[in-house]
Amino acid sequence: MNDFTKSELSIIHLAVVRDMNQFAHILKTSPSMIELRDKLEAMIDNYCDHTEEYEDFNYSPMRCKECKEITG
Repeated sequence: MNDFTKSELSIIHLAVVRDMNQFAHILKTSPSMIELRDKLEAMIDNYCDHTEEYEDFNYSPMRCKECKEITG
């Protein structure tokens, strides 16, 4: 399940990068901000809409065909 849409993740990422640039003397070297930025980028890169599902009789009833995440 995705808690955020890809668009929402992009908006959050933009805000983090903007703040890192605006407060570069503090945030550009902050390990937690760098980690947050990298995590958001990975979430955006690996985002899946779960548009196609299939029934997996061995495990959970419904999984996404693309990423295999349990959807139902």
